[in-house]
Amino acid sequence: MNFQYDESTYEGEVRGAYKTGCFEIALNCEFNMNLELMKTADLGTFLHEYVHFLQNISTPWGIHAGIVRNNDLCEMIHSMEPLEEIHLPYKFEPSQEQKLRRSWLQCSIGTGHSKVKIDRTKASSFFYRDIDGFPIAMHEVVFSVKDENGADVDIVIGATIIKESMAVMYQSLIDPDCVSEHPDVPYNVIQIWCEKHFPNVAGDTKKLICLCYISLFNLDPGFSLMLLLREANLHPEKSGIEFFDEYKEEYATSDGKKVKIVDFFNHLIEQYKISLRGVLPCDLDYTSLLLDRVKLENGIVPILNVLNTDSFGIENVNSLISYLGLPFMHQADGKQFYTLVDGRQHSFQDVVVIAGNAAMYDYFMDPYRNYGSCPFRILCDRDEPECWDTPWKQKECIFEVGVGSLNLERKRFVKDYIQ
Repeated sequence: MNFQYDESTYEGEVRGAYKTGCFEIALNCEFNMNLELMKTADLGTFLHEYVHFLQNISTPWGIHAGIVRNNDLCEMIHSMEPLEEIHLPYKFEPSQEQKLRRSWLQCSIGTGHSKVKIDRTKASSFFYRDIDGFPIAMHEVVFSVKDENGADVDIVIGATIIKESMAVMYQSLIDPDCVSEHPDVPYNVIQIWCEKHFPNVAGDTKKLICLCYISLFNLDPGFSLMLLLREANLHPEKSGIEFFDEYKEEYATSDGKKVKIVDFFNHLIEQYKISLRGVLPCDLDYTSLLLDRVKLENGIVPILNVLNTDSFGIENVNSLISYLGLPFMHQADGKQFYTLVDGRQHSFQDVVVIAGNAAMYDYFMDPYRNYGSCPFRILCDRDEPECWDTPWKQKECIFEVGVGSLNLERKRFVKDYIQ
């Protein structure tokens, strides 16, 4: 089975989705550039996905996950270069280094989406164990609960649960009703975990958001969050911002050496730029601007700074957007919103190419995933035969951008699957 990077799928019942490493938000609800005109639920959904975008581009975990995806794309393209005929689904042998990166990502993600409903009236426990085989220390943090039928369920606390729980908590600052509308796993796990084991932190939404965010500055986020929650439970007087200010002065392990968190993050950002240049035939216009703005030495941590207020509202969301802009966005009806930077919309080529590369990669590696159709089909207003049968032949669409940017137009594609 092909290794999957994205935790969300574009299904009709999903109100929004963000693709890790692609700077791309898909909305199945109404979006308006004037946030004041949006319905509360729609604004909350947009904020949820925007938080995923910020997790992706402003944390070491998110940056490293983007590097893994880009390196996979790069190795796939290099393996295709000598071939005249490409069979789909496409298979290639990753390098040993890339296999290790994939394994790290798989390990750090933890439990994904599930329909399990946790019985909050029953006792629970948690434990962790070491995971060998990585150049950095990795752990599996397990939260053991009972479901509504009384069955034992082990939930591995990893990046998916941390990101989704954090996004829902952020969303709840705008739309409090959203919490009950999301399944427990992964969206409410952190809150439930704290109710059971870290009562001095439970209920403090802004502090929990900060702690989740800090944990993504570690490439072993589940274990990092466990330690942070224990510390926060012992010191309830400290704010989430104070925890972050202390954490960013600490050290991380990189290549067997200790480096300051600021330097560790900067190194990953530069590595990310290198990995992007390996697959993009254009300048990193928006990408470089964005990555430079989230560097810690700038003294601005947008996703946390806007929480440092008595109340949270539309003006806080607008302040996030005014500093970091918007990535490439689109709605299910085909409406697209190009990148917004400093109050102006720009059709930056790097953003569109990244989205096209992602669509092409997902289709070539796993055409079954969308029943043989282009991954963008249900996100645009097209429904032509090529969208289903041969998306690489479609003209003037995101998929064509990906194929063209990677010089695959002259390849012959052969489908080894039955629709």
